Amino acid sequence: MKIGKKGISFIVLMLFCISFVVGCGSGDKKPAGAEKQPEKIVLRFGHTTSTETPTHKGAQYFADKVKEKTNGRVEVQIFPGGQLGGEKAQLEGLMAGTHDFHLGTQAPLSNWLPQFMALDLPYLISSEQQADKILNGEVGKYLLSLLPSKGLYGLGWGENGFRDFTNSKRPLFTPDDLKGLKIRVMENKLMIDTFKLWGCDPTPIPFPEVYTALQQKTVDGQENPAILIEKSRFYEVQKYLSITHHFYSPLILYASKVTMDKLPEDIKKAIFEAGAEACEYQKKVLREDNAKAVAVMEKAGIQVNRLTPEQMKVWADTSRPIYEMYKDKMGADIYEKVMAAVKAN
Repeated sequence: MKIGKKGISFIVLMLFCISFVVGCGSGDKKPAGAEKQPEKIVLRFGHTTSTETPTHKGAQYFADKVKEKTNGRVEVQIFPGGQLGGEKAQLEGLMAGTHDFHLGTQAPLSNWLPQFMALDLPYLISSEQQADKILNGEVGKYLLSLLPSKGLYGLGWGENGFRDFTNSKRPLFTPDDLKGLKIRVMENKLMIDTFKLWGCDPTPIPFPEVYTALQQKTVDGQENPAILIEKSRFYEVQKYLSITHHFYSPLILYASKVTMDKLPEDIKKAIFEAGAEACEYQKKVLREDNAKAVAVMEKAGIQVNRLTPEQMKVWADTSRPIYEMYKDKMGADIYEKVMAAVKAN
């Protein structure tokens, strides 16, 4: 059969259309093994200290470990320096699910869980080793088990350290030396009552505002572990550092229960593992840095007052009424558990 020029043109056109359709279809096919990747999960982590502190280093270690353990599926963004609020505000944010992680003290928890006041008792813990045994033991596990009832998970215990006083007026060797001084404190009723017992005027101020409050003489002094005093440069606006070690201050790596309960189980497991590892790392860094902090500040010009064991015993003895005052408020059961653990360790 003879095909004319018009017929040939039509056939060529049809072949072109078929090849175009086939070509487009083949472009939609995905190579073997190229299934759609899960969408990246971005979570927010807040704390109240500067980027130079062991707290921030612990937060960064946690973020890196989460990324590693989830093969990059989870990104943890860190907001230091109180960008997400003070400690109490950040805990409220976790409870509401407005952000996801926080590394901070346990002191504000007493606003919701009075059992945590048991760790706030003055001169309760005398060494880092004793703290480890208590917090890694029955007492620490029990306290963390209370957090889900308030919308939180505790991924582990970190460390803030033993708290010391700075002020702009005079050295502190006995509680009487505190009388008449206005001291910035945390939002914690037991601690506030302890300072009142010692004769000062305790003034709660969020941590990110402390430097300005000291600089402007809104308060005469403050109390914190040496490493935080140094890294926050409080020694620039204070004259005296007194090594009183009046409270031992642990940290907790908190997670929002609202957030965690939405995550796949494998991601949740990875976060818990990363949290435990980050707490151990943070404690190691804290203890190394804390040992150097006093010397750094002394070299910078602050006057350091090192109390003798006999002088510290006076502080401890003067604070004993707080134990009886708060025994029933925190609950006799946890009080007895903590006292037994302290005695055993």
